[in-house]
Amino acid sequence: MRAVEPGDAENLAHRLRQDDINEISAASNLTPLQALEHGASRSVLSWTATIDDEIICMLGVTPVSMLCGIGCPWLLGSDLIDKHAGAFIKTSAAYIPRMLEVFPHLFNLVDARNKKSIRWLKRAGFLVHEPIVHGPHDMLFHPFEIKI
Repeated sequence: MRAVEPGDAENLAHRLRQDDINEISAASNLTPLQALEHGASRSVLSWTATIDDEIICMLGVTPVSMLCGIGCPWLLGSDLIDKHAGAFIKTSAAYIPRMLEVFPHLFNLVDARNKKSIRWLKRAGFLVHEPIVHGPHDMLFHPFEIKI
């Protein structure tokens, strides 16, 4: 895992998992590249995970309220996540405590169709709530959160 570098968003945008593309489309009117750039540019903390110099995912946390200590974690990845699932789960989950040091309350939404991400969130210790309607297409999303 390393800091996000120029070109990472462009590199990953063309190789995003279909579930992540679907989620971006359901949640916003952004393209995958715009979603990655938006996340990386607004994040207080952000990283790029690689294996053999290939980007697996980008992740980070954007501020919702610095005063209240609420951050919005995000992660978008390629199909290499599935190929290297064990390493991905172990490595990515290790960054949640770093996010919690800055934001003691992490909160976001996940597309209800994105079963792999929902399983990862639960495994990483997030509480996943019942779905709500969200986004420009009124799709179902599960709010998720973790607090210290």
